[in-house]
Amino acid sequence: MVPLVLVALLLVVQVVITAYAQLAVTHVAREIARALAVDPSVDVDDLAARTSPIGTKGLVIEVQLDSAGPTGHDVIHVFATYESSPILEIFEPFSEYFTVAAEAVMLSES
Repeated sequence: MVPLVLVALLLVVQVVITAYAQLAVTHVAREIARALAVDPSVDVDDLAARTSPIGTKGLVIEVQLDSAGPTGHDVIHVFATYESSPILEIFEPFSEYFTVAAEAVMLSES
C-alpha cells in the first residue's frame, strides 16, 4: 500500500512540474514576441536565458516573421517547446506527455 501511495504522490509532483513548465514556456514565448515586436534586432537566445524561469536546457525557440499582416505590419510568431525530464524512471514511457509548447503571435510596431 505504501509504495502505491508514494508513486501516486510522485505522479502528482510530476504533473505539478509539467504544469509549471507550461506556464514558464508560455511566459518566455510572450516575452520574446513582445521584445521582437518593439525591436526586431533583439538577441532571442539571450532574452530566453534572461526571462526563462526553467533555464534554457531543453528549451527550443523558433521565430517566424510573416510580412504584411492584416494591418500592414509584420506578424511575429514565436514557438517555444520544452522537454521536461521525468523525475522517476518508471515515468519514462510517458515522457512525451512532459513536453510542453506555447505559441505567441504579435504585430510588429515598426
